[in-house]
Amino acid sequence: MTVANPSRRGRPGLRQAGAYLYLLPAGLLLVGVFAIPLVDSVILSLHKSAGLAGTAGWAGTTNYKDELSSDVFWNIARQTAVWTIGVVVITTVVSLVLASLLRKPFRGRTMFRVLIMFPWASSLAISSVIWKFALEPNGLVDRSLELVGLRSLIRPWLANTPQATIVLILVGVWASVPFTTVILSAGMRAIPDEIYEAFSLESSNPLRRDWYITIPLLRSVLLISLMSNFIVVFNSFPVIYVMTGGGPVNKTDILATYLYETAFADLDIGHASAIAILVSVVLLVLTFIYIRLLVYRRSDISSVGSRTQAERAAR
Repeated sequence: MTVANPSRRGRPGLRQAGAYLYLLPAGLLLVGVFAIPLVDSVILSLHKSAGLAGTAGWAGTTNYKDELSSDVFWNIARQTAVWTIGVVVITTVVSLVLASLLRKPFRGRTMFRVLIMFPWASSLAISSVIWKFALEPNGLVDRSLELVGLRSLIRPWLANTPQATIVLILVGVWASVPFTTVILSAGMRAIPDEIYEAFSLESSNPLRRDWYITIPLLRSVLLISLMSNFIVVFNSFPVIYVMTGGGPVNKTDILATYLYETAFADLDIGHASAIAILVSVVLLVLTFIYIRLLVYRRSDISSVGSRTQAERAAR
């Protein structure tokens, strides 16, 4: 009969306490960086604003009701959805094509990679300034169209909608493609070549190969890139603010620029804090959905094999 050593009974508890002690600095940092500002924003959103003087009294949920009943808020929310979905979807499709091209060796692949990564060479604000000057009347874009005989296509690119929205989405895609391409390329390199070789016995069509092999096996990587892009683009400030400032007449504003204007142009900290909390709630819900998809919808190779067998049986 083995008798437990009483001196060892407390060791698991001490180890657990030591682990929490190691995590304490990171926990304090999270509290200081995230928790305290969040609580402060909630408190400010429940008060009336007095401009530079701070708060002017308790408002309760009035600031939230004002925003949720405002046509301006909902119009900007719709514009944010169009901007975010447009950039994320186009970026994902373009990045999938580019990552698929980079998967196989070809002449000039190194230079092609450099060109794809070029938007990362400068900050987003500087890139937005360059694009703004290029798209101004008689700017680089207008002069280039005139040189190639396409003068009829010249437009006031940033002065009117919907072309201003389309231009902003394309600039957002230009800035987002390098990051997404790197992630998807890494995911594709992790897919064994044997799977493609086995599928090639059934079909040599590259579109069917990518639909039945690449995309299912990239599902987790795609979810990561989609959510990270969604959060970044949803909160993207430099592109909109630098290129159009939200104009004309709030037609290109998104919630991030609207929040900034409310806080620092109108000096309405109460309403700005309410907008920030509403945006945080939306992002929190989307993050929860993302985690559920990532945990409970993991792709596996067997599902790809079953689809291949189904295709074979259908034939």
